Amino acid sequence: MRAAFISILSFLGISSSVAQESFHFALLPGYLMPHSVSMPHMAAHSIGGEFAWQFSGLGNQYADSLYKQIDWGFSLYYNYLNKHEINGSTIAIIPYVQILIKKHKHSSSQFRLGAGLGYCTQIFNPLINPKNRAMSSRLNGSMQIVLINKRPLSQNTGLFYGIGMTHFSNANFNRPNLGINTPQINIGLNFGSSNSKQYRFKTDTSKIYTQSYLETRVGFASKTATISDPTRRPVYTLALTQGIGITPIRSARVGLDFYYDKLDPYIVFNPDSKDNFKFKDAFETAIKAGYEYYFGKITFYLDLGYYLYKPEHVGKLDYYISIGLNYNYKKFFVGTRLKSHAANADFVDWCIGYRFDSNYLKRKNK
Repeated sequence: MRAAFISILSFLGISSSVAQESFHFALLPGYLMPHSVSMPHMAAHSIGGEFAWQFSGLGNQYADSLYKQIDWGFSLYYNYLNKHEINGSTIAIIPYVQILIKKHKHSSSQFRLGAGLGYCTQIFNPLINPKNRAMSSRLNGSMQIVLINKRPLSQNTGLFYGIGMTHFSNANFNRPNLGINTPQINIGLNFGSSNSKQYRFKTDTSKIYTQSYLETRVGFASKTATISDPTRRPVYTLALTQGIGITPIRSARVGLDFYYDKLDPYIVFNPDSKDNFKFKDAFETAIKAGYEYYFGKITFYLDLGYYLYKPEHVGKLDYYISIGLNYNYKKFFVGTRLKSHAANADFVDWCIGYRFDSNYLKRKNK
């Protein structure tokens, strides 16, 4: 099993020489937050648990020194949402990255960000479970942010505590899709070599992507209209992005997004509107700016977009947020992105892309 995980880390561009590994067990008391007027009856205290397998360092001395300390992990997450007939439980597998914020005398503050796949045991059904307006599909995306304080108890044991938020959503693949948000308290124990006071990592000479690039990407998504009319329409996306290097682990990003959203011109319960529309009724374009961070062959980015043009009748906000992950192979990449108007998810798309003039920066360990 350990060999399989080391192979996965090597595939993701993290050195297989990473020696520090640890396990942690966490208790997660929390609350299902009713963030919509359609959800007050779903509000309830929750109780969950988490088991994670965690690795320290990328295995590259230069990148690890810039991040100060970085951990990777794979979390198995479970949360009982109470009101079981309506809410049920959520289960997820969440890969994550955890970055040191500040080192204290006897502890350290760390920030964790994860995204993975989740499963909901209870979903909306107009006959069996009409009160669950949050989830309409059993398989969903899950995202997690956590702020923790970690305190070593011994060389191989540590205590951690903090607060976090876990989110489940299918990003409008089915409706209703209000999503589930659960603020939680995190308290648990670490077991493993990463609890030692001195942060150690084995290094090798490896390649780190430079930050300046010109990128093009194409993507595809699918959305449904309403609960009562589950007509599904495709969304085609095109993006042009200029990356501007800041350090070898992060870039600023500016660019243009183009969308052809065939759900925009659709009129509920009017099948003729699926085909009888003009190009301008489904076309959207926007400018964007954001940041991108590099973790081996995985990149994480956050963009803020502002529409230059969108059909007037669609009722979307003038701005949106995009959160994405890419896996890079040489100059090509594949990835996924969540596009959201404030707290309302628009869609999740899947993409393939290419980076022009993306050189590599090679740093030798000293």
